Amino acid sequence: MTGHELENGPTVTAIIPTVGRDSLRRAVDSARAQKGVVVRTVVVLDRPEMLTDVGKMVSSEVTVITTVGGVGGAASRNLGLELVQSDYVAYLDDDDVWLPDKLALQIGAMRDSGVRWSLCGANFNRGRTSSVMPYRLPRDTEDILSYALTRTRLRFGESLLQSSCIVVEAKLACLIRWDDNLPRHQDWDLAQRIEAQAGGPVFVAWPLVEIHQQHTAATSISRSGGYEKSINFLIKHAQTTGPIPRADFFWSVMVRQALGAGDFSVFAWRPDGFFRAHIGSVLLGLSGLIFFVFRRITCRVKR
Repeated sequence: MTGHELENGPTVTAIIPTVGRDSLRRAVDSARAQKGVVVRTVVVLDRPEMLTDVGKMVSSEVTVITTVGGVGGAASRNLGLELVQSDYVAYLDDDDVWLPDKLALQIGAMRDSGVRWSLCGANFNRGRTSSVMPYRLPRDTEDILSYALTRTRLRFGESLLQSSCIVVEAKLACLIRWDDNLPRHQDWDLAQRIEAQAGGPVFVAWPLVEIHQQHTAATSISRSGGYEKSINFLIKHAQTTGPIPRADFFWSVMVRQALGAGDFSVFAWRPDGFFRAHIGSVLLGLSGLIFFVFRRITCRVKR
């Protein structure tokens, strides 16, 4: 046994940031139902006024701490890291669910390969439809950020790098913390910095997480908004990945969101080589304009 490992399995701290949504109960239950590992579940509440309600949702065996309020998911996860006394750390969004073998499979893969962190596949649940992702794994020569940003097709799910899929050795997790200055894409940023410190992850391709995408920004701890929320990420990683992945990110994320709101100012932020993007990314970006026109027509018809 190593570190804090017990006879019935390695120890894991599951950190769940939340604003107190009802879905928290389901997420916590999935963390506590993990097989082959010993899990300490830490819920970090970013709305202190919801403490009583959250206390009613979870067992007394779950550790609940609060932020000062409104600090966002990255800072909340960093606060949870202050309580880590385990071999591993895993992150879980409060509207996602882990399959029971999720942590055991990822940690097993890490130990077998001698790698210090892991990612896994997921089933994306959009309410009426769902799909398993990713449909390709990182290539041998592909860094993790290039993998996350590259978009060669219109079809969603070519790559997958999401916080609920990440498992990290505890010492590494406490060293490489979340950047709470980034309003968006914190998980992609974290993965890039972990890889720079410790090398790439081992990827367990099975869908070990159920990711739910039915919430709105008002009910999510993640900070969202217009394309401006992605500018800091684009600037920070101007030198950490190649021009084609950056161009794909610009078109598929920033342009799509901006044109969806009828905002053409996004092109002032175009990265060098933005014209080298894959056609799938360009078409996806331009699709935002189609959605914008469709909404305008729909609004006029309703009048």
